[in-house]
Amino acid sequence: MNSVFRNPLFQFVLIGVILFGIQQLTSRSNEQVIEINKEVVGHIKAELIALGIDSPSNEVIENAIQQKIEQELLYHFALANELEVNNDLVKEALAETANQFIYSDAKLNDPGDEILETFLQNSPNEYTKLATLSFRQYFFGEDIMFAQKMLFDSKSTTIEGSESPALNEVQHLRTYTKISNDFGQLFLDSLLNCTAGWRGIIQSKHGIHVVVVDEVIPARLAKLNEVRVEALKNYRQQILLSYRDSVLEVMKNEVKVIRNY
Repeated sequence: MNSVFRNPLFQFVLIGVILFGIQQLTSRSNEQVIEINKEVVGHIKAELIALGIDSPSNEVIENAIQQKIEQELLYHFALANELEVNNDLVKEALAETANQFIYSDAKLNDPGDEILETFLQNSPNEYTKLATLSFRQYFFGEDIMFAQKMLFDSKSTTIEGSESPALNEVQHLRTYTKISNDFGQLFLDSLLNCTAGWRGIIQSKHGIHVVVVDEVIPARLAKLNEVRVEALKNYRQQILLSYRDSVLEVMKNEVKVIRNY
């Protein structure tokens, strides 16, 4: 259980939880109060769920509360000693929290199939279904004469080869990369222009094979229903970054940057 609290992502989320209450804390002049109310506990639970802890136990929640209290005590200490002034670590934490705050204001509703379909069409490389081959291979070691005889004698019968222990006879829907990894580039090159129904002898890194091609499926752009979850996730990420950039662009126009070096 303690490993959850040593997780850097969990610790960073706790920083966000702390900063969530900073405005309340700093508005109380010098009053040293740390309040754990329903709103704070609800925020902690939501962050734990976001981390993948779907049903956080009371123990997990209590540990998170204790860490929040410790962090806020350290925050008070930092304020009292003016450690926040020009401290890069504090600036980085605040900048990342500002990022998350900006992101939270972006419109992330499901845009519908029409917009996602356009998003898909504009990202062909990311959503391409790779070409695949289905074939049967019959291994003959280095005996090319036997392989030729079996190929000639078995036009309408099953080919009887000696299957290599490392290679399945039936190779179903294999990508080019997988074929090259298992059989070698020379073997793949010999298959690239073959159509369904082709049969022949091919040399691989293992030896001689008689190969029968059963199906060739060319590369294609994925259909939306095949990758909708992934496409929606990536679409939302693009929206987040675009919204952040637009906010920062407005801010840049309101800030004077002086380069003095």
